[in-house]
Order: sequence, then structure tokens, then C-alpha cells
Amino acid sequence: MYEMVFELREFLSEHVYTCFFTNFYFEHAGNRLNEYSELSELDLSANPRIVMKPGKYPLPSPLTELTCRQIR
Repeated sequence: MYEMVFELREFLSEHVYTCFFTNFYFEHAGNRLNEYSELSELDLSANPRIVMKPGKYPLPSPLTELTCRQIR
């Protein structure tokens, strides 16, 4: 069905129940998956679970007079 991790990501971004998740990554057996890795390379027979984990947004820098002037 899906060959690569990013194809799975595209499917979830178009699905009604998961389209509102925008910042996430996948883990398999405790290891973060690369977007371009193939699903056939994973040992899904021993551990068939791929977990979707929330990503971490970078903290915004504090607004100062200098940063406000740069926004314009």
C-alpha cells in the first residue's frame, strides 16, 4: 500500500481524523524514522507498531524593539 514514510505522512494529512496534526514524526521500536526510509526495511513482523509522536515547536524569541523592527 505505502512504500515510504512520507507517503504515510501524506495520507494522514489528508485523512479527516488526523489532518489537524501538522508537526509529528514516526517511531518504530523506539527509533525515529527518516521521512525517506522505506517501510519494507522495517522489521514489522517482530514489531508491527509504528507510533506517531508530536513534534516540538521551537520556542519563539522574545519580542524586543529590535525584533519588532525586523518584522516590518
